[in-house]
Amino acid sequence: MSIIVGDPSTYPTSFEAPDDGDDEDAESVNVAIEALANRTEYLKALKHPASGIIRWCRGGETSLSPAGDKFWSRGSISGSYGAWVLNHPDADGNDSVLTMPVRLPHGAVLAEVRAYLDGTPTSGTHSAMPSSKPSMRLVKVDPVTGTCTSLGNATDAETTVVGYEALHNWALGFFTPPTIDNASFHYAVQVHGEAGTNSKGGSKLYGVRLQFSMTNLDEAAS
Repeated sequence: MSIIVGDPSTYPTSFEAPDDGDDEDAESVNVAIEALANRTEYLKALKHPASGIIRWCRGGETSLSPAGDKFWSRGSISGSYGAWVLNHPDADGNDSVLTMPVRLPHGAVLAEVRAYLDGTPTSGTHSAMPSSKPSMRLVKVDPVTGTCTSLGNATDAETTVVGYEALHNWALGFFTPPTIDNASFHYAVQVHGEAGTNSKGGSKLYGVRLQFSMTNLDEAAS
């Protein structure tokens, strides 16, 4: 018996195979076997780990207060095209939540969630930082039981009004990065707007970025 070792550097697109009337010896079948071994090793080599892959959350749904005065809306303020804009009465103690679905490949390992926000209000400026600053959390939902589990949360790290009223970002990292299980759960990022003392309406959420790693089946997957 001989051992055939595939070559990962080549992917034969055609090869000879035994036909009726061909001599029945090892050489007549080894050509095909070697070609298939080369194909197998080539495909195996393409299954490679990739990290630092970036995706952005798309779409979202906003909670609406009974009075209808606290919610997020798409680009309702001049100059905020593409952003989610917080509609919120000044100094109101209740926040408004924007829920954005997380759509990542099954088996992806989520390393970081990062939000990009400009806290400039619709009119005027903040006299001081809001007592309840914007925050976000990652949740997973079991649609069979209805159980919602928090996988982590982070509050806007900005500490000055000048920095807050400019486009800035803050991140949610993980001590144990969660692995996406699309067979059992669906996932979302919930963004809570500013509220409480010194809060004002008009802050703009420009995007939520997801950074993850996964094993790709081919180079195009990365």
